[in-house]
Amino acid sequence: MWMRPHMVQGYSLPSEAHKHLDERLIRSLAHPVRVEMLDRFHCGIHSPNQLAQAMGIQLGHAAYHVKVLRKCGVVELVKTEPRRGATEHFYRAVPRSFLGHQDLREVPQLVRPAVSGVQLSTFVDRAARAIDAGTLDARAGTTFHWTTLWLDDLGWNKARQILAKAQADLEKVHSLSQRRLRRVDAEGVAVVVGLAAFEAAPCHNEKAG
Repeated sequence: MWMRPHMVQGYSLPSEAHKHLDERLIRSLAHPVRVEMLDRFHCGIHSPNQLAQAMGIQLGHAAYHVKVLRKCGVVELVKTEPRRGATEHFYRAVPRSFLGHQDLREVPQLVRPAVSGVQLSTFVDRAARAIDAGTLDARAGTTFHWTTLWLDDLGWNKARQILAKAQADLEKVHSLSQRRLRRVDAEGVAVVVGLAAFEAAPCHNEKAG
């Protein structure tokens, strides 16, 4: 599945938002081939040669777009393998490169709903894929948890700080896992982790107990 630049599952990202997003991420999503590649990289490790075969494009084109993604800082080299006198390079997406990252929240309030739509739709799509593939509950410890909290402004800010720290801690876990996986030449398992906090819509005149 590939996603049009700045559009996922019917949600479009207004041009006003482009000016405020990370320029490297925007450049990485500026071509449909790179959008599909980034989507594939988030599902696992790939080499330009593998991507060329899977996507039906020339190896030179695949190598060029992977090079752009790496220069943009959204994919990282994880291993190399000798291939007929040459070296094949394998890459994986970095945690901060996807449309679900908190960095994309740094946009004006006017365009934030569109960004939220993009982020939510990509998360739901990942969950739907996992259900279809039978991986959603394949591992013991799969976590789904949500609840409604009644907070004042101080509590809201504290909750945001907790989630920000959790995101930073998770990225450290990713980095440490990558080091261990490189030592044993393994790919590891792609795990989708979601963090969210937002003001709930009124529902049946709910009140704090």
